[in-house]
Amino acid sequence: MIYSTRIALIGSLLLLCSYFTTSVQAQEWAQEVQIITTVGYGEPLHIIVDSLNSVLTRNPQIQVQRTPTDDAPIAYSELQDELLNEGLDLNSASHAFISYRFELVNGSEIVETINEMYFIYRARVDRSDLPILYVNTRIPVVNNLIRNKGVPRLTNMKSMRSFREMLAFPYLTKRQETAMVEIAGRPIREDTPQQEQLLTDFLTDQMNLGGGSYVLSMPRTTVAQVAASPSPEAPPQ
Repeated sequence: MIYSTRIALIGSLLLLCSYFTTSVQAQEWAQEVQIITTVGYGEPLHIIVDSLNSVLTRNPQIQVQRTPTDDAPIAYSELQDELLNEGLDLNSASHAFISYRFELVNGSEIVETINEMYFIYRARVDRSDLPILYVNTRIPVVNNLIRNKGVPRLTNMKSMRSFREMLAFPYLTKRQETAMVEIAGRPIREDTPQQEQLLTDFLTDQMNLGGGSYVLSMPRTTVAQVAASPSPEAPPQ
């Protein structure tokens, strides 16, 4: 059983490599993926959005963007005013695009890094999207929030389930409201669903193989970004 699982894994890996992957000496496999998921009231993403709004409101001069393609960032206080004029705020977000990078190292370790989050409001009637907020997770206060903050666990109020765990790709992709929309910057077409399934199966198999590990990582903040941002509540690890 283990042997057949490994054969299937190797086959999946070779197919993935032939389709998208560039190999380098320091890593055996790498891939970038974007998903879209819902931000339902009371759900983990809603809790994260509410916490993100609180952190940015306490640091109103943090430079953010409303969309990934904005020419220049603006202070969060300016974005708040802009949204308010349209009858919106950050908690109006109904969906989130989350971009991940995966790396396979040492033959058995998957490292998952969250690079970006883009929140939108999607109207139910005409499905038009209104941009709410785009953030790069290298922003120190955002990085710190995801890495070090969270919610108490129901089984033990003295332990915490971090927001980083709640944003993990395997967790979010178990939800019916989540869909993969891009692999390696290329949109997934409805007529090619095998690309999505292949990647999901590979990551799932990798986590289940004996001796393997799945590491939740965050990008490092740069010196310039730390200097330009107010001090977070706790220093990023």
